[in-house]
Amino acid sequence: MRRKFLKLQRRLEDCDISNDLLAVKLRMTLPTLRSRLKGTQSWKADEIILICQLADIRQDQVGEFFFPDLEPVVINIKGGKTA
Repeated sequence: MRRKFLKLQRRLEDCDISNDLLAVKLRMTLPTLRSRLKGTQSWKADEIILICQLADIRQDQVGEFFFPDLEPVVINIKGGKTA
């Protein structure tokens, strides 16, 4: 089974942010954090923002870490979307 937020978990590990610390910073229980990391519960916007600040995730990288299942959309110069 693929771990949905594996890239996010690796980034947090690289930044020495443990699940215990992250749960405290997010003011949530460990079981809730684990559910978010498994993808069984959705992230809230304020949680994403705080994690990005803690793990130095740039705005243009948010999709890679929090929406890994979305296909990138390219917009051509004429303004139309392409897959």
